Amino acid sequence: MINSTFFSSKQPDRYPLNTNSAATVNLGTSWLAYFLAALFNTQAIWLGIAVTIITLGNVVIHTIVFNIRGRTFYNPGMATGVVLSLPISAYFYHLIIISNAASLPDWILGVILGGVLFYTGIDKLVDWLKDENTPFMFPQRCLAPSSRQSTNQNTIPAPLSNSARQPLVGAAVHHSAASYRRRQRAGLPLATRPCPAV
Repeated sequence: MINSTFFSSKQPDRYPLNTNSAATVNLGTSWLAYFLAALFNTQAIWLGIAVTIITLGNVVIHTIVFNIRGRTFYNPGMATGVVLSLPISAYFYHLIIISNAASLPDWILGVILGGVLFYTGIDKLVDWLKDENTPFMFPQRCLAPSSRQSTNQNTIPAPLSNSARQPLVGAAVHHSAASYRRRQRAGLPLATRPCPAV
């Protein structure tokens, strides 16, 4: 959705956001920041404020921006944003305000850090990791319906060679980048991976 909505990409399955950069953004920025905020708790309340800024940014993007720019009513991440992220963030702010847990410097540092993390850890990280030739592509089911490639149901696939008849074992199969490219060029089935949400 990001590739087609924000960047009008001609390769929405891989450019500029791909599965590698999506995992890096989610694990490296978001999950790590949330973990540290939970770990340090009230000793670093500014970090909690920063991660809720990221959360609220995602709520705005998924509930408003994607729908306006993509001319859609719903998109992946919208329900999570409205049902979980928004109420949890509001409750967090309510708690720290009524308990006076955050000082003015905590608020200032938290808001600034949240903006910096959102910009560098999400926007710039996607830009730094973009690669038009990446083997880390989103499967068709993860793309916006308007971006999915139509497949010709009348096409008969070529028979597999003996070396290519290795069975795929569910979603846990991982191919190296070189193996992934070889299988893709040969038209062989690739392991399915879950759609990362950013």
